[in-house]
Amino acid sequence: MKRFFLFLTLLSAAACAQSVSVIAPETDASLTFPTRISTDRPLYIVNANSVIYQDGENLVRIKADLATFRRSKEYDADFFALDKNGIYFKGKLVTPDTAGFKIVGQIRTDDYYAPRHTLWKNHRHIFDNDHIVKADIDVATFRSAYSSTDYYFKDKNFLYFGTQKIEGSDATSASEPIEQIIFDKNHVYIAGKIATYKGENLKPVNCNFFKTSKYVVNLQLQEQPHMDAATLVGLSRHYAKDKNHLYWQREKCVVPGLDLSRIKVWDQVNRAYFTDGKKVYAGTQYLQANLDAKTFGMLPHSDFCYDKNGVYQQQYNEKTKTVDNVKFPFTYGQPVSPENTFITVNSRYIIYDLQAYDPWDKKHYKLTREQVQLARNNQLDVAQIDPAYANLFDYKLYKHDGKIYCDGKDTGADAETFERLGGFYKDKNHVYRYLRGQQLDIIDGIDAASAKAMHYFIIDKNAVYSGHSKIIGSQGFEWLAVTTGHRPGCGLDKTPSSDFYILKNAEGFWVALVSDTVKINFLGRQLANAQMKQLGF
Repeated sequence: MKRFFLFLTLLSAAACAQSVSVIAPETDASLTFPTRISTDRPLYIVNANSVIYQDGENLVRIKADLATFRRSKEYDADFFALDKNGIYFKGKLVTPDTAGFKIVGQIRTDDYYAPRHTLWKNHRHIFDNDHIVKADIDVATFRSAYSSTDYYFKDKNFLYFGTQKIEGSDATSASEPIEQIIFDKNHVYIAGKIATYKGENLKPVNCNFFKTSKYVVNLQLQEQPHMDAATLVGLSRHYAKDKNHLYWQREKCVVPGLDLSRIKVWDQVNRAYFTDGKKVYAGTQYLQANLDAKTFGMLPHSDFCYDKNGVYQQQYNEKTKTVDNVKFPFTYGQPVSPENTFITVNSRYIIYDLQAYDPWDKKHYKLTREQVQLARNNQLDVAQIDPAYANLFDYKLYKHDGKIYCDGKDTGADAETFERLGGFYKDKNHVYRYLRGQQLDIIDGIDAASAKAMHYFIIDKNAVYSGHSKIIGSQGFEWLAVTTGHRPGCGLDKTPSSDFYILKNAEGFWVALVSDTVKINFLGRQLANAQMKQLGF
């Protein structure tokens, strides 16, 4: 009986956590010091006693303060780092003043091969790459007009084409840019200049049309003679109307008997609807027969709509070959209305009555009135209603009730000491790799107590690893450079990505080819002077 119980215990443990062993590297004598050191991505390499910046063929060894050195955590911030000495851009110390550091964005260019200009700021100045922008710009409010890479930027007062101020522009009413076109309440601008047509300044209608007192034109400045300039008004991004017709994008809305005086539109994200108070239509003319026009509305910043009978999302019906409005699975009682239905500011939950629905994970929750109020204030944390998210590490990997679970199953990992290790995890006993949403595997052969993350590597007291593949010994380890290897060209290219690394440890210098396997070759105790120069020494 005891043997049977032991067997069941072992079987249970095996089901929760599997293991993989460290793989020794293959020695490949054909690997040599690269004739050209170049990387396809900018990065700061932080070793125990050195910092190196690499970008393309540029390699710089930085005299940084290792105790305070850190890479910027801002989005698209690979060019930047900070320490007590100041802000570094592409390895160069640009300013000692780190207060208010923020990346504004990159100036877009149509020339793919042109040098990129990154705009950033501290509390005093705007910078273009490594120099101060000498322009009258309000630093505190200066930002991109829309995306992280754009032609247009703005502060509290004006629009800018790059860093060139557009005199007379109004930042507060600026539209989203459409390539090199942007408009505000006063003008249309093309490539930073006020746009005209036949000697008259263009006025914005919406994202599809502009007009003068006599003419209507599209974004390509082509006349639209069927549209009446005098009465044409924009209703939304893509809806407009004149005395004769309603338009969506560049098309007429061909609905017989449409009462233009009663038109109301909704136009957001990927959906557009209009109603004349009698029926609801999508786009130009597609009748939404199951929706009630009098109570129809859309949840802000979403594709979801509602009427008194329910909250809906559109789904393609494979059987009928139609796009249907499908109700979210609430328990419906009282009529749906803006008073009892809303979407949270972060778009995570749709709230109806005392219920929440997560349309992304397709989960339904019951709420208290206090939780509904938290949701209205965008303060409802999923951990408050679903224990699986209370301590979430990754998709389906979480801590609950003193255990670590993967997809609802106990992994057997020690919950008290479980923590992230770069792209891996560890506890007091083991280092783990996580197969996302599937299982947590023990990596046998890595010392958990001394294991730490370094960029893409794991380092313990014995060795340096790429995943569960050993590279070289860790004593005196220093990563000196990386050279881009293979990158898959298309979906048919099954060769895995790879990179070549120049490394050093107590034994000497090494070259390593790291892919789904690891190959290494020892280069010797010393390198040639020309090679050391390539490495920035």
